[in-house]
Amino acid sequence: MSDISNTINVLLVDDQALLRQALANLLAQSPDLTIVGTASDGHEAIKQVAFCRPDVVILDIEMPNLDGLSATQLITQRFPTTKVIMLSSHDNEAYLMNAIKAGAKAYLLKDTLSDELTNTIRNVHKGYGQFGPGILEKMVAGIATSDTPSPEIGEEASPSVAPVEEDISAASQEQPLPLSASSSQTTPLRATLTAALSRFEPEELLTLIDQWRDQPETATIVRPLIEEALVETPNNLAALYLYGALARQVWNRPQIALKSLQTGIQAGIRQEMPCEALLLFYQEAVHSEPTVAFRWLTQIDSPWNTQKHLPFLIREAATQLGTASSHYKSLLLLYRMRSLKAMLRRQPTIHPSFSPSAAREQTSTIIRAT
Repeated sequence: MSDISNTINVLLVDDQALLRQALANLLAQSPDLTIVGTASDGHEAIKQVAFCRPDVVILDIEMPNLDGLSATQLITQRFPTTKVIMLSSHDNEAYLMNAIKAGAKAYLLKDTLSDELTNTIRNVHKGYGQFGPGILEKMVAGIATSDTPSPEIGEEASPSVAPVEEDISAASQEQPLPLSASSSQTTPLRATLTAALSRFEPEELLTLIDQWRDQPETATIVRPLIEEALVETPNNLAALYLYGALARQVWNRPQIALKSLQTGIQAGIRQEMPCEALLLFYQEAVHSEPTVAFRWLTQIDSPWNTQKHLPFLIREAATQLGTASSHYKSLLLLYRMRSLKAMLRRQPTIHPSFSPSAAREQTSTIIRAT
């Protein structure tokens, strides 16, 4: 056993519960590392640091409420003995330089191997700085081109999206209803739209999008009608989906599309809609922002955040993000560990024929079959 005085206390901060658990499972394999707490955003992280006084904080750069850069700056200012390791899916110099400015002692990409992560924790605890493979070269390049604008600390690290209501206000001034759109055109469209907005039928909505995508003029005419509906009922799921899908496929407004679809899936979760229906928002958003869309499925209140749906999440991570992505690796590890734990509960004494490779093969078979 390791000497408790040499144990490094670690705080894990990520807005995705599944990834926090996967990281905790990885670090638990190292006897000299102890997880003293977890947090899901920057504000909670600061409270946890004050309470737990960890030696090292592993901090996601993209989080709601208070992003990782701002949280790092506050943590390093208020708790100078606590070291911060920044985890990010961004390998460009803008994020790297701002992480260093905020006080991070290490900057690693989310696909970092487990051995590299644990070694980084130990080195940072000793006072060394560390960067993932290829990161140092980008830092040097960033210094050489320091006049290039970069996002400031406190600026949202994920794609900037304004509230849907603000987007509607701005967008409605860009493309006014064409003069050729007479009442004889809008009346049937309004009737069709009113019927579609009175319910949430995925097949019906997909059919409308297919029709309006092939008729850009009709899509332009229907735009203010959907905006009017959203002003009256901001959480109408059908209106949010139609607006998001048309913004991406016809109006070429990807950020408006992303915000509308994100609002839709979050509203659907609050309304306890079936997973199959909510997938409509994800499947539309994944065409333009697969990483962002996938994060919606793994947020803490997501209906997919269960053992039953983990095989689906693993397949989606492999398809949309690749088997080399940190999301895929973390979810697969989490599924295997949960499955192994369930097997041990059913059979407390491990049979002599049991082997880890057999468990992995069984897990792969289950994932393919579900």
